[in-house]
Amino acid sequence: MQHLLRKQIILLVALLSISLATLAQTDEVYQPYHDDYHVFRTISLGFTNDYLNFDRGFKFKNDLNEKDVANWIIKRNNPSFIMGINWAYGFNNHFLIRAGANILVSGKKNVFNFAELSRVDTQAVNISSVIINFPLIFKIQSDRYNFFKNPDMMRHYILLGPRLDIDMSRFSDDTKGLSKLGGQPLETSYPKLLKIADYGYEIGMGLSFYLNLVTVSPELRFSYGLSDIKGSNHILTNLDKITNNHIYFTINFENF
Repeated sequence: MQHLLRKQIILLVALLSISLATLAQTDEVYQPYHDDYHVFRTISLGFTNDYLNFDRGFKFKNDLNEKDVANWIIKRNNPSFIMGINWAYGFNNHFLIRAGANILVSGKKNVFNFAELSRVDTQAVNISSVIINFPLIFKIQSDRYNFFKNPDMMRHYILLGPRLDIDMSRFSDDTKGLSKLGGQPLETSYPKLLKIADYGYEIGMGLSFYLNLVTVSPELRFSYGLSDIKGSNHILTNLDKITNNHIYFTINFENF
């Protein structure tokens, strides 16, 4: 977590430095009537790290030697791309509400290992996701202020709000297990491993740069799942709870 966050902060600083190097100092105020508008459209591009959080609890610790249940979990951070479109409504210069849809596609997140009753081979289950994310974000932003010699060019903001996630890959029983039986790989599907829907909340912060034709906003958000997405598959019965969390870094391009 800390290592990933450090990478994102370094990337943010690098992107801002490149942007600043390309900006000529001027006395012109870009988009001087921006705050007179109330509806804004935003296209977001970036990347995310999503990871599952496991509440192993007492039952998991005492079932480590049981078969047909998860007895070894490799926790993986899984970077992936995210893109989306959102609309915002500004009540005034400082308070907005933002809603829309984002899509993120992730590869293997975690591996469950367990031994089946009928064989001695260890079975590994890989989890992938195609998530449609629906956030409802409340945005509080500062007044515009000068950036070097560019007047009223910049403002900062914070974000907070609920989100709903729909994992499209869960509509099909495509969660795969892989083991070796007689020296040959054997692939198996595990239905109902995780639930389709998830809900939680997001918090974040960002900076807005008002350029001539568009507003560019690099943004960092943290998303925490509140619901238990553990499915009914028997290999997860010894886990108390599974939640899905995300870290987003996006560049938002806004116009009206």
